[in-house]
Amino acid sequence: PAPRAMRPHPEGVLPVGNAYLLPPEEAAASARAKRDGLGSFASLDDALILRVLAGGDDDDDEGVGPDALACLACCSRAARAFAYHEDLWKAATLRAVGGDFRFTGGAWRRTYARCVRAMPTDADSTRCVGGGGGGRRGDAPVGGGDRSKTLFSDALYLRHLGAHLPLDPEWLPGGSLPRGA
Repeated sequence: PAPRAMRPHPEGVLPVGNAYLLPPEEAAASARAKRDGLGSFASLDDALILRVLAGGDDDDDEGVGPDALACLACCSRAARAFAYHEDLWKAATLRAVGGDFRFTGGAWRRTYARCVRAMPTDADSTRCVGGGGGGRRGDAPVGGGDRSKTLFSDALYLRHLGAHLPLDPEWLPGGSLPRGA
């Protein structure tokens, strides 16, 4: 059978190396869109932006939290790509409900929204979280087909790659490891 194609990043993010394949003016337009969309945060490394949003290395820190992520997602396409990072929403889900949930949404953000809606909470605190586009349904992903607006970020793309890269079928047979008696 032919190998499956990997689905594209939901926000149109591509690895940094792909920017070198673009004509210089398109790569510059993409960098400008990222800089304009992130404002002062654009001067930080992408991995550092994710660490800031996650709360750094301290296990006791909860990061910016789901309400702030939902608001950040409304600011710009580039900000939304960071705010929708799966690891941030996974941590928010685990903090909110512990292990008492079922991952069924295809994305941690949707799982969080479904779990929080099931909890007795203030409805206003989660109003931006559930739908696509940070409250603007139908909004295009970061790239939206326009390569000048594509966000090139290894920090954002690698999580997607690890989760969606098709596995080679020969890696999947069950009897490949010797079993102890």
